[in-house]
Amino acid sequence: MASDYILGISDDEGIRQGDVIRSLPAGNDAQVRYGFIITADCDIAQNKASDQFTWLTIVPAEQYLDLHWAPQQLRRITEKQTRVACEKLNGRITRFSAGLTPLDAISLQKWLTEATPEAIVAAVESSDQELISLLACVKLALGYGSSGSRLADLRQAWSLLGRSTRAQQAAVKEAFDSERGFPDFVLVPELPMANGYGFVILLRSISTIHSEELFRSEIDARIVGKPDAFHRIGRFSDGLRFLVAQKLAFLFSRIGMPTEFELACEAATELLVDSLKIDAGGQ
Repeated sequence: MASDYILGISDDEGIRQGDVIRSLPAGNDAQVRYGFIITADCDIAQNKASDQFTWLTIVPAEQYLDLHWAPQQLRRITEKQTRVACEKLNGRITRFSAGLTPLDAISLQKWLTEATPEAIVAAVESSDQELISLLACVKLALGYGSSGSRLADLRQAWSLLGRSTRAQQAAVKEAFDSERGFPDFVLVPELPMANGYGFVILLRSISTIHSEELFRSEIDARIVGKPDAFHRIGRFSDGLRFLVAQKLAFLFSRIGMPTEFELACEAATELLVDSLKIDAGGQ
């Protein structure tokens, strides 16, 4: 595979940081598994890892969207749209005395497990189609009536909220924007000896493997009768492996401060700006 970030290496070379590893399926229902060796070269050379290698899980980009990103987006939809739906329904309950007590997030979500959006809207003496779509969106985001794919559920929920196809595509692209917030992943265009395009290194999915269970090549694994064992399939360039190590260190070295501290910082900033007496013209 010709690439400036995937190196050609000999099977005789030892395992190093940046090696891409693979485990072939052991049964019909199993999937190919990929990983990235993150143990530092100096630790490997000095045997500081006690014959253990630390590795990060790598998954296809579509799997990342379906199993990691989409569930996060659906939780956000649930939180936000449940509040909106409660406000709309409580407005009807208060205005028309529907014989119902005001709803909160918990009671509305419980109601959605027992009734259809149409039945709920009818109970508050309304036929508002926009409200029906909103409740259908919340119900889907909660997982009721799921298609089995959370990414497909997310796209359907977006459609119920009136989000255009173009806007949906833009949102998916933003999912891989490594400059937004504190990403816990690294996207790579491709992997050696892997089909498909777009793979994600999961920085929070950290595992260890004993050196005896990791082979330098697929051939080595098959020779000892372990065709489904992890084996090396390639190595990332120094630039890419250092990038992954840096992002991993940054992710787990961040120190969060209490909300009160953050608010105090904001207030101090505002007081500073006021004390500088900067007018509208910037003079």
